[in-house]
Amino acid sequence: MSVPQGSLVGPLFSNIYPNNVDKMLEKAREVTSYKGYKSVEYARFADDLVVLVKRSRCCTKTRLLDKVQLRLKQELAKLKVEINESKTLVVNLEAGETLKFLGFQFRLLAATKTLTFRMAEQRPQREKRTAFLREIKHTMRCSRFKPVANMIRDDINPKIRGWVNHFRCGNSGRDLSFVKSSIEAKVRRFATRQTPKKRGGHKWSTWTPMASYEDWGLYQDYRVSYVNV
Repeated sequence: MSVPQGSLVGPLFSNIYPNNVDKMLEKAREVTSYKGYKSVEYARFADDLVVLVKRSRCCTKTRLLDKVQLRLKQELAKLKVEINESKTLVVNLEAGETLKFLGFQFRLLAATKTLTFRMAEQRPQREKRTAFLREIKHTMRCSRFKPVANMIRDDINPKIRGWVNHFRCGNSGRDLSFVKSSIEAKVRRFATRQTPKKRGGHKWSTWTPMASYEDWGLYQDYRVSYVNV
């Protein structure tokens, strides 16, 4: 049975079909763990999969990585599914490389005098941030004849809410602040084009935050959500 791309049931089937792959990786996570420390961890969203591997007490990192890759290919072969080699990467975070997954980028931060162990930083990919702001700009251009409050309520706020709720975790504070200030400036410019100063409006730089958030109802919840996993 084939499922058309973009169908409503596609995400459901894409989560059910590779179920045995999940079971294999969960078993690998269990058998390689030692005193609460995991040598294999994974995350999957539909057909996007990332597997994290580090050295274990029984295997070097390279050997463990080879084993995981072999078992992954074997389980996918049973489902008659092949790994897309052109989109598959092996990333060494300890060497300073960056992992990209679901719009986020992950990298290891260097140890400091106060922090003796290395932490992972999780932020939105810059190209995703840029693409989103361009989408907001395009939406405003297509809605240029709407009143400011209506445009924000109907066209802008749903997009902002969805993007922010996806990216509000991890170390996204600076990125969220950048998006917030950029959108606020775009809204002020939009308002100035509709009501220029000679008709009782303001220069784009002199509209107050109260106008954006209280009068027009611009979305403003850009708080980072810290979740313990």
